[in-house]
Amino acid sequence: MALSFVEGSEMVLKYPCYGLINIKQIAKYMLDSKYTPIKVINISPSRMGFISYLSLPINENVIWSFTFIFPNEVLSLCGVLRKRSLQAKGYIYFIEWIEADQSTGAILLQKLSNLEYQLKYEFEKAVRGYLHTMELVK
Repeated sequence: MALSFVEGSEMVLKYPCYGLINIKQIAKYMLDSKYTPIKVINISPSRMGFISYLSLPINENVIWSFTFIFPNEVLSLCGVLRKRSLQAKGYIYFIEWIEADQSTGAILLQKLSNLEYQLKYEFEKAVRGYLHTMELVK
């Protein structure tokens, strides 16, 4: 990918993570648009990269709301789109969380890191079980 972060605490996701995005505010006008799904590709406490099939406006006056649903918890953060790159499978966007949501961005990063670890563990456990079964069959 052409765009990436230079921040030390960035995490590139190995397993898909999906969220929802909608417009929260344009200039001084609050609104609540329809949600559309996104696929997160990398994240840091202050920024996030994601893929969408929609062509979204890059504009300082548009505040976007991002919602992530976890078991027992829903995290919502607001940010401003900073970059867009057209790819074969849609657009890659990079956003910066608004300053008030950067601590929530750190919480989201930690949750996704924990999920990545759990998924890796479960995958490796399944592979070990398969290999063990194959050895028994021989």
